[in-house]
Amino acid sequence: MTPTITIIVPVYNVEAYVRKSLQSIADQTFTDWECIVVDDGSTDGSGAICDEFAARDPRFKVIHQQNKGLPGARNTGMDIAQGRYIGFIDSDDYIHPDMYKVLLEAIEKTDADLAISQVRMVNSMEEQFLPNPPLEFSVKTREQMFYHWFVEPFARKWMAMVWNKLYRRELIGNERFAPMVPGQDQEFNMRMCIKCNRAVTINHVLYHWVIRDDSISWADGVARHQYEVLIILKKCGVHRDKMTETERGFYSIDLMKRYLKARRANKNHKDVLRKVQEERPLVKAEFFSNSSIPVRYKAIMVAMFYCPWLYDGFINFFEIKAKIAQKLNRQ
Repeated sequence: MTPTITIIVPVYNVEAYVRKSLQSIADQTFTDWECIVVDDGSTDGSGAICDEFAARDPRFKVIHQQNKGLPGARNTGMDIAQGRYIGFIDSDDYIHPDMYKVLLEAIEKTDADLAISQVRMVNSMEEQFLPNPPLEFSVKTREQMFYHWFVEPFARKWMAMVWNKLYRRELIGNERFAPMVPGQDQEFNMRMCIKCNRAVTINHVLYHWVIRDDSISWADGVARHQYEVLIILKKCGVHRDKMTETERGFYSIDLMKRYLKARRANKNHKDVLRKVQEERPLVKAEFFSNSSIPVRYKAIMVAMFYCPWLYDGFINFFEIKAKIAQKLNRQ
């Protein structure tokens, strides 16, 4: 029989984490699912752990393949997925027992194309989910999704990632992950957002995003990471001809903010700063041609491009003011 949900888990050298991740799937209160685990050429004991789960629960299906990277592993799972809905889990993270029960209820009750849960970043030692408030659904139009993704900073992390979501199979269709690292999540979700008529967000934290000690997000290259994020966003812009003017405005505001962060973060990295400066014509072209962008944002952009010393002084003033306020609050 065709399962309701297919859960796709790419695995690569995560022996210390994968058992907990797969067990959190096995413990789901919603039971009509299949889990396609793609062992992407692991050289540690990860593959054997995956086989253990498949041996005792036929809902787990394990594929062992030569290393194709995260996008390739996900695409392998999508090619054989049977479910009417598709979800993704990273093999070093873990999920709430009610995650797919709640996501499925939300997507079916609201006739949405996509359901999105809240996310909590945790360290590898943390075990328990905190109590959630009373369950609430919030339906978002496509334009509202663009706003939450590109303008609302607290929503960004749960809009850009794929692993806190449940997708209708019809929404994904023949779409697959592009072979680019980093950024495949955001570019894939950009295509989903453009195709999506409505999404539903859930006020429950159902996904624990484990921040490992060796995570790239916390590595020494944080400043350079800001430039990578700018380039990811630029790649998402290849789809801007399919956006409305208002949606392009939301996208352009984020592009400006990412440019500013990359520029400031890389002042001591001259090679990266030079690359950031090369992105300026794109940012200007996107920004000044859009009539839906508020004047205050355009004023900031003018100051940055034509009076950068004034802009930097303005930002430094507020950063110093914020640090003083934090120090006073601690006393």
